[in-house]
Amino acid sequence: MSLDFCFWREGNGTSAELYEQAAEGDYSRFVSSQSVLDFRSEMISRWPDIEDSLEPLSHNPFAEEQEDLTRCVLITLSLGRSDLAPVLIDLASSLGLRGYDPQQETDL
Repeated sequence: MSLDFCFWREGNGTSAELYEQAAEGDYSRFVSSQSVLDFRSEMISRWPDIEDSLEPLSHNPFAEEQEDLTRCVLITLSLGRSDLAPVLIDLASSLGLRGYDPQQETDL
């Protein structure tokens, strides 16, 4: 089992709709923001192994064009890493990001 979260600065739609779009690999409804990239960078700086849990992928060898990493971050945490969830939520909040927890169906 795992925990999923999605974070972004601005987007067009409800939080649940935006999460579903991100989970399907469609990031078009999110607005680009340096804060999203800063969040991603800070997570990787603190926990280098978390990069494998982030989408869009920072480098996708199968994609013709790399995804824009400034739109949103979808995070999948194993239950063994669930202790990071409150820290990630606080970090995202400190950068002015919105988020969604699909397990609880709540905005963060």
